[in-house]
Amino acid sequence: MFRVLFKILVWLPYHMIWWTRVQNKKELKKYRKQGVVLVCNHLSNADIPAMFCGMPREIFFISKPELFKKKIPAWFFRNLNGFPIERGKDLALMKHCLGVLKRDKALLIFPEGMRTFNPEDALALRNGASVIAIKGNVPIIPMVMNRPPRPFRLTKIKVGTAISTEELQGRKLEKDEITAFSDKVADIMAEMLNEPGFQVVAKRKKWDMAKVDTARAICFRNIDGVDHILLHKRNRPHYKDGADYYNTPGGHLEPEETPKEAVIREVLEETGIHVNPLRVLYKRVRADASCRPGCASEMEAFLVCEYKSGEIIMNPESEEYSEELKTMCDKSGRLIGTYQPMWIPLAQIFEPDFELKPKQFHDQLKKDIQKKGTRIVKKTELLKT
Repeated sequence: MFRVLFKILVWLPYHMIWWTRVQNKKELKKYRKQGVVLVCNHLSNADIPAMFCGMPREIFFISKPELFKKKIPAWFFRNLNGFPIERGKDLALMKHCLGVLKRDKALLIFPEGMRTFNPEDALALRNGASVIAIKGNVPIIPMVMNRPPRPFRLTKIKVGTAISTEELQGRKLEKDEITAFSDKVADIMAEMLNEPGFQVVAKRKKWDMAKVDTARAICFRNIDGVDHILLHKRNRPHYKDGADYYNTPGGHLEPEETPKEAVIREVLEETGIHVNPLRVLYKRVRADASCRPGCASEMEAFLVCEYKSGEIIMNPESEEYSEELKTMCDKSGRLIGTYQPMWIPLAQIFEPDFELKPKQFHDQLKKDIQKKGTRIVKKTELLKT
């Protein structure tokens, strides 16, 4: 009754302000009386209301736990068929999702795991939606939005042809098989999104279009129940009389190399850790002595990464850790100093005497971890596989 009344009261005002058009609704109507997993690209916080008001059938959805922190929002979203993704409760989440599908309902999942702000980061799907569809023995219906819903402009939602999971039933599946199925879904969604005349390419800000010369990794890892961040501990004789400070691993891009490729290479060389870059989180313009010759300034990108494998290794072949660095000087004649990669407890970066460079990066990261910013996934555990 709550959902019916809410939709009656909200449907007309919503469509008068947020214009939404759903293409190929007939595909949804084919499966109206059976369970199905709906997957869609995730562009903004307005995606769920757009789906709720635009779909021709009742939908259930799973969402970030922040929507359920307070009593009134939690009551509201649960009555709209929402369910939170919570750390350490994967079994409860799976039982809930399979229960929805067994009741012949539609389950909406945003399989990217986060909102995607940059086009090059879109449709990097995780395996959760595929696993749920396979275990529930239901098809996946891919959908795509052409742009984030905004007041007084048209947003199109395109519905694709259902993808069967029958060929994956009745046997134990390897992770590679599930990943291949997720990639198949992503390829279909990419084709739908890139069809002529559908996608509206957003105007990108000048800083977002600027060429990146340096890429750094913001890599989180949970160790024994404690969130850590991968950092270099540095010491340079000329800096604050040899006081320790920290920075993130990374370095300059090689010719024809993308920021993601550079981060993977640099982190492995400097720390021995394998990471998976997810998206650019911050950018800043550098204007200091470390810039390349002939370059007055550089654009430095910080990419949020998930930990894949490996333990910290002091690579003797990497110039950062050679014994010669202790006595070598940079172009200005200053001693270069030492590097030491390590996992630092995330809470430690909030200590008053903890110095993470550059300062503006440190300040913004602290704000975002404290949920005062909007550019980082709110829970670090969502960054892990």
